[in-house]
Amino acid sequence: MQTLVVGWDGGGTKTSVVCLTLSGEPFAQRVFGSLNQNGSSLEAVCATVSQAVSYMLGLGRCVALVISVAGISNPETTDLLCRLVAENGYHGALQIVGDHESALQGAVGGIGAILVSGTGSICFGRNQQGQTIRSGGFGYLVDDEGSGYAIGRDILTAVLRAHDGRIPPTMLTALVTRQEAWHDIPTIMHTLYHNAIDKATVASLAPLILQADGDAAASAILQKASGELTLLATTVIDRLHLQTARLALMGGILTHIKPIRFAVETSIRAQYSAIKGFEPMADAAQGAAQMALAMDRKDREPHA
Repeated sequence: MQTLVVGWDGGGTKTSVVCLTLSGEPFAQRVFGSLNQNGSSLEAVCATVSQAVSYMLGLGRCVALVISVAGISNPETTDLLCRLVAENGYHGALQIVGDHESALQGAVGGIGAILVSGTGSICFGRNQQGQTIRSGGFGYLVDDEGSGYAIGRDILTAVLRAHDGRIPPTMLTALVTRQEAWHDIPTIMHTLYHNAIDKATVASLAPLILQADGDAAASAILQKASGELTLLATTVIDRLHLQTARLALMGGILTHIKPIRFAVETSIRAQYSAIKGFEPMADAAQGAAQMALAMDRKDREPHA
């Protein structure tokens, strides 16, 4: 029977499971459903855990499991996952970590920093001394600057400001009002304040910025987002003295909104000529599996 270590990266829509041998070689991987209670039902989370545990136990003997998921600051999240994993038959070494921890491990090998901009935004880093620092990531109501949500919100703000004359007309108006949920000012207001709009819906407007090339309002939004993301990164780099470490740029905005990525890379390179990056070495599920491997090896070390 094959002996394995396993990492899960659980999100709002999918959970990636990666299995490694004790020598660190890839053995198997698979994707299951949601593991995030904030994005799905308790029943869906229970089903994901049941399927994922059954899958990994069917492959061999699992000696260490690391589950990475958002929201572990809430003790109920950790308690729930520990209980569900045990109820489904896994009783080996287990660690529940934040998804930023596994992303850092996978992307830079644990030492360095990750700058993430998707629906939300955050920078997280660790130095050689084991010190960790995060900047940003405090949620869309008060933070998440440079994120898809922030860009989408700023696009809507520009449309409203152009409508009442506070700024000149903008190409963003036509781009936004082609969307069913935003097709005129009354609909925009109703969508925002009466339809219990979620942050992902606002964030889905962000790619429209690419279709407004040369527009003053769009350029200002791009510049603002790039500056905020650069600030997230430089804060962590400076405080942890990571000027020669690896920085990985991750998330949908930094992957697909090329003007923002180019501006961030250019600014970071100008400030830190020896920085390494910017592509992640591996994903968060691989990072979780690597953490499980390290946990097993530590457990096997002879104790004084």
